[in-house]
Amino acid sequence: MRKIVILFLFSNYIGLKAQDLQNTEWFQIKAQRKDGSRILTLPHTHLHTIKYFFKKDSVLISTNDQYAKKLNYSVSDHILTIGKSQKFMIDTVNEIVLSLTEIPSKKLTDDRISSYDFVNSRFMFEYLRQTQQIKIFGDSLIESNDKFSPTFNGKLDSLFMVAFFPFDDKKISGTMIMDANGEIKSVALDPNKQFKEEDEEKMIDIFQSTSGSWNLPEKPEHLGFKIDFAVNFSQYANVYAIFIQFHSKDMSQFVDPELLGRIAVDAEYYFSKGLDFLKNDKTEKAIEQFNKSIEISPIFLDAYYDLVYAYRKTGNSKLLCETISKLKEMGQVPAEELYDKYCK
Repeated sequence: MRKIVILFLFSNYIGLKAQDLQNTEWFQIKAQRKDGSRILTLPHTHLHTIKYFFKKDSVLISTNDQYAKKLNYSVSDHILTIGKSQKFMIDTVNEIVLSLTEIPSKKLTDDRISSYDFVNSRFMFEYLRQTQQIKIFGDSLIESNDKFSPTFNGKLDSLFMVAFFPFDDKKISGTMIMDANGEIKSVALDPNKQFKEEDEEKMIDIFQSTSGSWNLPEKPEHLGFKIDFAVNFSQYANVYAIFIQFHSKDMSQFVDPELLGRIAVDAEYYFSKGLDFLKNDKTEKAIEQFNKSIEISPIFLDAYYDLVYAYRKTGNSKLLCETISKLKEMGQVPAEELYDKYCK
């Protein structure tokens, strides 16, 4: 098996018809920009492993171990279309590996275009075992992680919303044991003074009610799963939300998705103001706005690149090279050429 996995991982031919995606499940193992640049996330957040489960003409998509998103898909001339507008070039597809490159709706440079590598779920256990990315307790339990785990067929968050609405801000964590057949054998909650005993019992009942509703990746038949989790109940201005985090009990670094949205909007606001100043040759004011944008969102790459341009215009070589060096630290390939051109 080891030689087979390695052989296919480095193969670049399209060995299967693209239509043979039907009834296959794929786990993402790599995500980067087309030119090799790193895909960035805000501090205290991380990229979830994407899973695709292709049915006859629809695909289930998971970014948090829940197959809660379902879209139509089609394949034509090695182009995969998901939903109404998301398109990918199928660079490689064979029994083990699926490699996709995003086809943007407008012309973008390679450092803005994403590419993804997936492994067929039938081979994922062996791949992770070979690369030492999986842990087994004794001879019976796999430690679920963000690369290899069961996926709930539905939206688990909704079950908690129905059972607990309305609620106050609170968090709880615990561990769930799932047997080799996907049945929930036990749920243990960590001590938490925010929850009443009856609420804890209700929560355990919800998890146990999901027995048999999980899609298990292929693995040695006798192995079950140990799954750590944390549940965050959030309430703000009559808006209620529940977020479930798997594979970790630590929610101290949890970032509300709504907050991420506000960060993106605010950062874009100052960036747009900076562009307006730049167009009107008010370079110093543009620099001020770009820095505000970066202060709000430290991964706003466009603001960094326009800062580079602005510092070149002002002749500030020190700040120019500091900005380029920051881009290099963030794994952005175009910064290598900029550094060689302006900072050596």
